[in-house]
Order: sequence, then structure tokens, then C-alpha cells
Amino acid sequence: MISRTIGAALALGVGGLALTAIIPALATGTGPDPSEDGPAPAAAPLSPGTPADQPAAPEASAQAPVVAPPATPPAPATVIGFDAAVIDPKIPGRVRVDLHYTCSSPEGERSLNTSVEQTDPADPAAIAFGSTRTSPTVIVCDGTQQRGTVTVQSKTTNWLDDVDAVLVTTVSDLGATPPAAADAAKLRLHTAPAPAVTP
Repeated sequence: MISRTIGAALALGVGGLALTAIIPALATGTGPDPSEDGPAPAAAPLSPGTPADQPAAPEASAQAPVVAPPATPPAPATVIGFDAAVIDPKIPGRVRVDLHYTCSSPEGERSLNTSVEQTDPADPAAIAFGSTRTSPTVIVCDGTQQRGTVTVQSKTTNWLDDVDAVLVTTVSDLGATPPAAADAAKLRLHTAPAPAVTP
């Protein structure tokens, strides 16, 4: 009987000490961490195809690459030159001048002017002179070489056969680079053969 009483007293004493240790811990929130005994939280799932040790690839830029426009080839230079000059056999006061030119601005204003001057070797005061302006409607400015013939009428005296003359011609094209070109030459004028007469 005495031994049972002592055992019960010891059990109550031990239980009291355990309660005395648990109650302050509950009051202060410093009790045992349930995570120490419970399972660890599951890791967040990875996206498909992404390795665990590599960062996700950045998204491709939606902006299209900038493509530079093709370079525009430079326009041909404006040029002009002479091919020949002959006296009209029927009208000695006229000279037919064959020339070529290149201009390259179809929308620009243009002009083509040609002049001829010839001094009589026997009389320096006698000078044959004439000039002509080609109609702008027949001047082709497409960047290709053009050939044509202009007629220059002397306003003073007739042209002399087998005598040098000075020819000057200018083509102007306000939309081209350079906007004008000129040529001057000394050519010996000859009377063109008369056309054959058909019987």
C-alpha cells in the first residue's frame, strides 16, 4: 500500500514537471518546430524541356530585322559631242551638223543649242554665222546615247567649202548631274555630195 502511494506521487510529480515545461513554450510560441519531424515541402515543378540547372531561354524578339534598301546606281553624266558637219549642196547657206548626246533626267527641263561660225580666209571681215535651238519635245533624256542632225542657217554669208569652222553645242538638263554639258570643235566644212537624181 505504501509503495503504490509513493509510485502515484512520483508519477504526478513527473507529469507536473512536463506540464510546467510545455505551458510556457505554448505561450511564447517557441515550441518544437513541426518541420523537423514532418516531410519537406515539395519543390515547384519545372516547365517541360527546361533543365533544372539552366535558366529559361529568353523569348525571341518580335521585331523584324531592318533591311537596307538597295543602293540606287548613279545616273550617267550629261555629255554631248560632234560627229560631222556638211554644207547643204542645194542651199549653201545651210550646214547640217551630226551630233550625239546623253542626258539622264526624263522629268527635267532641257534644251539643245548649236552654233557655227566660219571666217573667210580671204576676207577676215566676212564671217558666216548661225545658230539653232532644238525643240525640247524631241530631246530624249533616258540615260542612253542619242544621235541627231540639226540644221544651222547662216545669217550673214554662205558657208565656204573646204574652210574650217568653229562649232559650239550645249545640252542643258536641269534635273541631271551635272545639269549641263558643252562641246566645241573646229571642223572643216565640205559640201555634201548632191543626191543622185532618179530618172
